[in-house]
Amino acid sequence: MPSGHEFLEHTADVQVHVWGHSMEALFKETGMVLMSIIVESGEVRLEKQIDITVEAEDWESLIFDWLTEFLYYFDTELFVVGDIDIHELEDREGGEEDRFIIKSSLKGERYDKERHVPGTEVKAITYSYMKIWQKENQFHMKIVFDI
Repeated sequence: MPSGHEFLEHTADVQVHVWGHSMEALFKETGMVLMSIIVESGEVRLEKQIDITVEAEDWESLIFDWLTEFLYYFDTELFVVGDIDIHELEDREGGEEDRFIIKSSLKGERYDKERHVPGTEVKAITYSYMKIWQKENQFHMKIVFDI
């Protein structure tokens, strides 16, 4: 089954169920869903690349911190993501504690009001209802975006 997502009922924010055949596919789909909420439509040219490396203590913290980078670059540079390359995504065991790491490249361009249709402002990523699990050969996540 390919990656995908569905929007779920939520009283005040945006809740999404996301799935993918791998953890990399899950992260990529979630990042693209976030951008589709912020910018509803319009071709995104892959003119600029921003490399992001994030480390955290678990998968939930990793995706929380990684997606927060998307908001940071949109808020500070109006950077719209059109594609994502994930170079490394792993649980590094060792030492006193596990460390989860993602190394990725966000590809896109500056928001262009002539071509991009604004969506809904996402104020923050939340831990509310966040859950990551694996069922058979699919990885799943539920996540809420604060709007």
